[in-house]
Formats: sequence, structure tokens, C-alpha cells
Amino acid sequence: MRQSPAQLRQVAIVDGQIGVIGAPKYPKFALFDTPLEDTYGENAPKLKTLKKIHNLENIMGLAGGFKL
Repeated sequence: MRQSPAQLRQVAIVDGQIGVIGAPKYPKFALFDTPLEDTYGENAPKLKTLKKIHNLENIMGLAGGFKL
């Protein structure tokens, strides 16, 4: 399961698609233990701050998925 994304990324790089180097992972296909920084990139700290301001009761956390 972990090998497939890495292999696809490598094939894309060999094919000349260098934009995938360092690109965030698509959340829908990321595994459960994927670090938030790998998914949201440099926006992760800003998203955490916004959550503290606008989601005080953690309503969005009820939906599941990745936790900020």
C-alpha cells in the first residue's frame, strides 16, 4: 500500500513531471498516519490557527479524517 504512491511519484518524475517533487499529498488517498505537513504543506500551521479561532467546539472534527 505504501509502495504504490512512491512508485507513481517516481514514474511521474522519470516522465518529466518534476512538479510532483515536494508537492503535498492528496488527502483522499493519504494513509491514516500521513503527517499533516505532507498533506497541507506550509499551510498546516495556518490551518491549525484558523481552527482555534473558528472551530472552538471542534464541530468539524466530528466528520472524521485528518485532525489538525
